[in-house]
Amino acid sequence: MFKITFLAQSDELSKLAERIAHQHHGYVVPDYEKEYREMVNRELSTLDYYRIAKGMLNKELEYENTSKKFLISINNPYLIYNKSLAQSGDVHPKFTDVINQCKYDYVLLPNNNEFNTENIEIKNIKQFNIKELEDLIKNNI
Repeated sequence: MFKITFLAQSDELSKLAERIAHQHHGYVVPDYEKEYREMVNRELSTLDYYRIAKGMLNKELEYENTSKKFLISINNPYLIYNKSLAQSGDVHPKFTDVINQCKYDYVLLPNNNEFNTENIEIKNIKQFNIKELEDLIKNNI
């Protein structure tokens, strides 16, 4: 299965991912961070961010075992790692294990968007615009 994620979040990007997934018979992995935040309804700790990232990987695993050709994760452990750093100034000690388990074919960074990658190593980063995203999917499924 072909896996894609983004190093940005927005409603526009989520709608784009859903449209492309629908058109090309793929899945968009539900955002586990939203579910978790609603469940705990409090300020998050570094442990919470770790649990969110781990939960996202578990959701992706569930969706990988489908008959669909690809999946798009609109949220991912990389984004959660940076959120943990930004909110609490630290990350849970086990977070590196989660980052090392991330296996995306492409990690896409929207044009004109910056993402701080100095604290984590991310493979397969590619800048994109909407046409490039659609071409990438068409060429890989």
